[in-house]
Amino acid sequence: MTTNYVWFDGEFVALATARAYFKDNPRYQSPSIVEGLRCYATERGAAVFRLQDHVAHFVSRVEEMGFTLDAYRELSLASAVLRTIMVNNLYESHVRLQLFMELPDQSQPAGNIRPKILITATAIDSDPLTLSVDGYEADFTQPTRFVVSDNIVFTEPAVDSCDMVARETVIEFIAKTGYKLVETPFSAELLHACDEAFLCSTQDEIKRIDTVAGIAIIGPETHRITNALQEQYRATARGETQRSLGWVNYVTMEPLF
Repeated sequence: MTTNYVWFDGEFVALATARAYFKDNPRYQSPSIVEGLRCYATERGAAVFRLQDHVAHFVSRVEEMGFTLDAYRELSLASAVLRTIMVNNLYESHVRLQLFMELPDQSQPAGNIRPKILITATAIDSDPLTLSVDGYEADFTQPTRFVVSDNIVFTEPAVDSCDMVARETVIEFIAKTGYKLVETPFSAELLHACDEAFLCSTQDEIKRIDTVAGIAIIGPETHRITNALQEQYRATARGETQRSLGWVNYVTMEPLF
């Protein structure tokens, strides 16, 4: 399955047209904010994991930059995400919400830079599609790292990024599993002594790390906590747990127009 259409500032346009428009239009700067989402094929159809939380995080980051999205608030942006998945007939897919900056042209009076919103979706077995200004694809994933030592999970202090929702998801799972979480900068001593390690991101969910600081992680219970968190994340994102309620939005296959 391939991406045929993108949602741009309130309407669907062909991907080829969008690429040509951004590539040839000097008024556009690189995307300032990108929020990644993931859609899963479930028993009840395509479903987006933590859609409202991703959209709310995106909007808050836009507003922190001093812009307002009066025309596209949380509900309409969430709807646009679902419609972008539908119009491309995708099930397992990556979705990207992006804010572009449009500079006023010379015929217009000087004023504030105007934000424009772009939503792209691509099949999960393809590289995540992010339409950059020069027409090429780019990956904005910024995973969070975790290490485990003596049944305590450590992670570095949060830095706001497009993968904050994935980080918050994993932290909730850690708490419900009963493990202690400590936020601290990683020291060399901690990295050398860790029993397991993993990354989390919206794109990759939870991904184990087999080597830390040049040392292979091996042992009778290697990746025990990582594997348990992986199973919980995967099941929840696919609508298979009680926690899925409120976190999973199913794509309603209704007429687009």
